[in-house]
Amino acid sequence: MDAQSAVSGEAYQGNGVAPLDPVRRPKDAAAYTGLSESRLAKLRMSGEGPRFIKLSATRVGYRQSALESWLRDRERMSTLEDPKKCGTTG
Repeated sequence: MDAQSAVSGEAYQGNGVAPLDPVRRPKDAAAYTGLSESRLAKLRMSGEGPRFIKLSATRVGYRQSALESWLRDRERMSTLEDPKKCGTTG
């Protein structure tokens, strides 16, 4: 498995059936969500952003599934919807 396929999620585990859940760097997570890296960091510090993984004392990562789930939770049908009823605060 090469690094590109691991990042793009094209690689498969063991038996060749179950897809990996790649861990994205903040830069890639920001690009995927359409947010800036600094906004993503602020959301992380406030606890309002997607779930993340503490990789080391100075590095974090985001599972692709966590980004997708966080974005899914923020979907709305109307600008009038109350975000508190949808499980988010902003």
